[in-house]
Amino acid sequence: MQALSWLVVAALVTGCKAAESRPDEVARAPSAAPSTSAPARADAPSTSAPARKADAPSTAATPSPSGAAAVSPSARADAGVAWQLRCLAKHYDATVDGDALVTSRGERVPLRAPGARTLDERLDSTTAEDVFAPRYSVGPVAPVTDPGADPGRFRPTPVFRAVYGGTPAEVERGLVAVDFVGKKIRVHRRARPAFEAVSAKLAALVAADASLASWFEGMGGTYNFRPIAGTDRLSAHSFGVAIDLATARSHYWRNDGAKLVWKNLVPQSIVDAFESSGFVWGGRWYHYDTMHFEWRPEIFDPACRPDG
Repeated sequence: MQALSWLVVAALVTGCKAAESRPDEVARAPSAAPSTSAPARADAPSTSAPARKADAPSTAATPSPSGAAAVSPSARADAGVAWQLRCLAKHYDATVDGDALVTSRGERVPLRAPGARTLDERLDSTTAEDVFAPRYSVGPVAPVTDPGADPGRFRPTPVFRAVYGGTPAEVERGLVAVDFVGKKIRVHRRARPAFEAVSAKLAALVAADASLASWFEGMGGTYNFRPIAGTDRLSAHSFGVAIDLATARSHYWRNDGAKLVWKNLVPQSIVDAFESSGFVWGGRWYHYDTMHFEWRPEIFDPACRPDG
């Protein structure tokens, strides 16, 4: 009996010591494991990304293993598109499909054609590369002696048909009247701002020098749905985006016989006014057409270059 009493006393003493060594286990429920991160400061900016809709694409660049921001998929896709296709799509409401431009009518303009081609072959079936080669340059009027130098003369006709119209009725639905240096002309509505801009510049030139007024008398006109002389190709006049100045004072290569020798009388100031408004001048061509100016916004767009 005495031995049993000592056992009870010993058990009570042991229990009390155990309770003293684990006070939290007795006083409250076990707490979560302590955090190993530094406590947050009230003024510290959050490092977590803000919440976004599940279906909203992220616009943030993903860091690459090297630490540089990776290019987004859309940027990579755009970077892979030839600049000629990208520029034509920008100015003529077309789309790019691989190495071709696709118009709203479903017609295709290839980036390039295989093999070497003659000048006439390039004019008949203009590619996107042809449009920009050779590069058009502005500056002092000078004779053109290189037989391959016809910058801005190559036209992507399928693109023009889709944007301006492919028949007289389609084009004429888009024509508007514009006051051009005191004359009424008809141009396509898309080209209207450019014609109005150059008209204002030319009117100022005439006001300062009355002798220039003769260049706007006896003009060859603007809209005329017709092929280019001696070809089956539609003229830029067919789309209401070109104008011919005084025909009696101008020079055209087809009228000068087999041996071409560049000629011109159009003053520098008139050429500058047109080019600064987005017009290609036929006097920059070896196959010269000095009365001819046509609106070609892609030719003058600074972004329409290899490094654009």
